[in-house]
Parts: sequence; structure tokens; C-alpha cells
Amino acid sequence: MSNSLFFNEVTLGSDSSRVKEPRSGLCLLRRRPLIRVEQEISGVIRFRAAIVVCVTWLLLSLGGCSESGNAPTPSSPTLEYFDDGTGIQWLNGDVEGAFALAAEQNKPLFLYWGAEWCPPCHAIKATVFKTREFRERSELFIPVYLDGDTEDAQRYGEQFAVMGYPTMIVFSPGGQEITRIPNGIDIQAFAEVLDLAMSSLRPLTDIALSIAAGQPPDARDCTLFAYYSWEQDNDRILAEQDSTLLFRSAAQQCGKDHPDGPRLDLLYLEYAVRAAARDDNPVPLSMDDQQVALAQLIVILANPDAIRSNAMTLIRFGDEFAATFTDPKSVERTALVDALRSAFDLIAADEEAFPTDRLYASMGKRSLEQIDDPDAPVSDALEAEILSRVAWADATTTTPHERQAVINAAANVLIAAGLDDHAEALLLREIERSKQPYYFMSGLAELAEEDGNSAAALAWLKRAHEGSRGPATRFQWGQNYVAGLIRLTPGDAATIEAQTVNLFEELQRSVGVFYHRTARRITQLEEQLLEWNSNGDYDAQLDAIRTAVNDLCAAIPNEDSSRARCETFLAAA
Repeated sequence: MSNSLFFNEVTLGSDSSRVKEPRSGLCLLRRRPLIRVEQEISGVIRFRAAIVVCVTWLLLSLGGCSESGNAPTPSSPTLEYFDDGTGIQWLNGDVEGAFALAAEQNKPLFLYWGAEWCPPCHAIKATVFKTREFRERSELFIPVYLDGDTEDAQRYGEQFAVMGYPTMIVFSPGGQEITRIPNGIDIQAFAEVLDLAMSSLRPLTDIALSIAAGQPPDARDCTLFAYYSWEQDNDRILAEQDSTLLFRSAAQQCGKDHPDGPRLDLLYLEYAVRAAARDDNPVPLSMDDQQVALAQLIVILANPDAIRSNAMTLIRFGDEFAATFTDPKSVERTALVDALRSAFDLIAADEEAFPTDRLYASMGKRSLEQIDDPDAPVSDALEAEILSRVAWADATTTTPHERQAVINAAANVLIAAGLDDHAEALLLREIERSKQPYYFMSGLAELAEEDGNSAAALAWLKRAHEGSRGPATRFQWGQNYVAGLIRLTPGDAATIEAQTVNLFEELQRSVGVFYHRTARRITQLEEQLLEWNSNGDYDAQLDAIRTAVNDLCAAIPNEDSSRARCETFLAAA
């Protein structure tokens, strides 16, 4: 079967040619070509030694790390707080109140947007959020926790142009967006970026415009640029820029001596590869550019610290770097593939790395085996390595947050190696243990469908929907089930109609329906239903569905912009 990564749904920059909607409830980031998922993203946080917490100038400007600071407390009569088990008092969902409090206390605001089921969200909770560094810094800003299933969460998601779970945004006290912090960076980098963002309060958009205009950035701007979550930019910056040129300019202007020089070089290499692989208007690299890119990559692969700091970029793009920068069967390709394998071995052996990185190192090695032949079977040596590493991760990962991320990664690696039976067994065990088993049930549905067992696939999709929680999540998993019915049993019109009507009846009990993720899912469902009825065989069923949607539209206030979206649903039917 095709290689799949159960990453949560994140959009990768503005490269829409890489988007593929997953069939199951999982957000499957497939390889070959590398595909962007609708919103969650890759990588997890690396956990390393602690760093100094209270920076003097930051304390002076933002109130300090002491207990006598101005941090909000759970006793506030107007705002709701909760502790997610990390010791952080998060403001829960009241975004307007949070921004008002940030302005009143002259503190930056840190917005976390996540979901209970998404593996990278669990990884962040298991690593960054539980650290002393982050906990103490949380007294310097207003921490806001926005679960995608809370009231109006999808409207806020659209307002802030978030791109999947998790999205982390730093705002100024006045409400201006400063930066978006990515997954997949270690706690030192996370803390440094957070400190720089809160102290400079210079929006990343301004930094990017200055770089594009040839105005040399200072060292801290280079770090903020390097550690911006570009895959979650949502066309805020990249839509106005030639991404390859922007990243090359940043790398050149910040220079090789900057501590984040390797990361900036890799950003350029990554987006150069993306531009060359685009379906629309591809931009191939010249021979000279290929040679320069290869030389840059070789330097990075000779630097163990650079490898560790950029593990997921190398894992995700290593094979495409080799395919783009070298010729098949050339001496250069052999040397680069060997260097990449060595890098993946280093990542896998790093005991300070979070287990998902160590698991995905095998994914990187698997992709190298498929550079010239996507159907190449996994080698015996790599199969043994993968089975051993998955067994280790399963046995040593114990907390719920860690397991949601780690078992997800383990299943991905097994599937990438064609070890579907092992992946199925792992997921079957995990649904008995996970607090969000419906997430893994969707993976079991996809495995069953790939194996040609439509009945089992639909049974898993139905069970996953029935077990899901929260309006946005339930609609997503319900839409997956309806899509499966249309795909696998298109003649079962009664069930398709009933399940679709039920989805919209559930939405009548929700607020902020036709926004963001749920709005996208509704659009996808509309397209699937119209295709299903392309011959006019199911007009009666679509009429019944449209009636249910009309009831939903009637409950939306006239002044709400989402009402117009609602009223156009199935208008083309």
C-alpha cells in the first residue's frame, strides 16, 4: 500500500499542489510526491537540557518570573481558567477576554490552537508545555488554550488564519500577530524564539519584507525568521513572495556564521525542491544551483548538531533532496544517500530525542530505498530495524500524551515499510488503551480498505464516528464515514442520506458552524454528494439533505457571514 503518515492536518505553505485530502479521519501525509495535508503538521518537539529561564531584560519589560508578577489567577471572576496538568493556568476559550487582559496588563498573548486527538498536540504537551522553562515563561504572557471543539473555536481559527492542529501564535499586547512557532524544535529553541518574540514584538511579516527588500536583518531577526512556522503561514507572507528567493536571501543575508545558518540553508533547499516539484509552473534548479545546493547539504550533514536540530526536515525531504540535487546512479547520489543514512542513524540513536523523531528516522531510510523505485520492497535489515524500534517505543512509552504521538508515528513507519499486519496489530492494541481511540480506528479503516475489505473499513469508520467527541471533530469523522459510504457502497442511498442528515442535525446544536475546518469539511461533503449524484440518480436524497441544511441555516443570524455559505450548500444540485 502507499506510504502514509498519520500527521495531524497542516497546510504546507502556499504550495497547493501538495494537498491531498485523507480518506480516513487521520490526516495522512503521503509520500511520493510529498503531499501537504489540510492542516496538521510534521515533527515533534525534541527535549533537551534546561536553559536559563529569567532573562533580565525580559523580566524588566514584562513583569518577571516571580510569584508576585501580574499573571492571571484562577480566581478571576470574569475569565475561565484551567490547568491541563502541566501547571500552566490557561485561559480557556475566551479569546476576546484574553486580548482585553493582555492589553490591560501590557503582556503578549500566546495562543495555542489544538485538538484532543491530534498526535503533535500530545507531543507538545508531553514535552514543551510540561517544562519548567515554558511554565515559568507563561507568567510573562497571557496563555490561551483554544480547543477546536469549543464554542466559536472554528470562527476564531478562520479569523486568525490558523493552519491546523497545533498552531501556536504570539501576539503583541495590542493584538498584532508577531510570529507562529513551529512544532519539531527543541525546548531551547522554543524558549529562545518565545523570548525574542516577546521582547522585540516585531512582526515576522515586517522581518520578511525587510529581507525581501535586501535590508540586512540583525541576529535576532534571523532567528525569528528561521523558526517561524512557514508551513502554517497560510499565505500571509509567502503569497506575496517568491518563496525560494526569499529563503535564499535570508540565508545569504544572515550568513554562515549565524547559529541558525544551517536551518536557513535547509529552508532554502526545502522550498527549492518544492518549487521544482510543483505541478503548476514548476521552477527547476539550474545545474549550478543543484551543485550549490548539494554542497550546502553536504556541509549540514557533516554537522551533528545541525542534523539533530533539523531532524524532521531531513527525514521528510532527504529523498527529494537526493533526487533533485543528484543524478541517478551517480557518485554524488551514492555519497549523498550514504550521508543521509548516517544522519538518520544519528537521529535514531539520540537518547535525548523524543521517540517519534527516532522512529521517523527509519521512515527517512525507507524513503531512500525508494528513490529510484517507489515499489521497492523494504530491505531485510531495515525491516528488522523498524520492528525492533517499534517494539522499543511501544514498551517504553507509558503516558497518554506520549503514546498518542508515539504509536501514531510507529504505525506510520510500519505502513511505510509495507508491514501492514504489524501496523494493524499495533493499532488494535492501542484502541483499547488510548483516550481517543477513534483516531486510530480511522487508520484501521484505511488499512482494511487498502486490503479490499470494504465491510470492515465501513465498520471502523462508523465506529470511529460514533466514538468521536466535540462538534468539529464529530463532523470531521462523520464526513469521513459518509465519504466511505459513497466510495464503497454508493448504491446504499438510504444510509448515505440518513447519515448525512444526521450530521447536519447535530450541527444545529453547535455555534460557529460554517467556519474554518468544519466549513472546509462541509465543502468536501458537498463535492462528494454532487459527484455521487452526477447522473441524477439520487435527486430525492439530495433534496432531503438540503432540507436538513435549510433548518440549520435558519438558525444562523442574518448578520453572520456564514449564513450565506450555508444557504449555498448543494445549490448546484
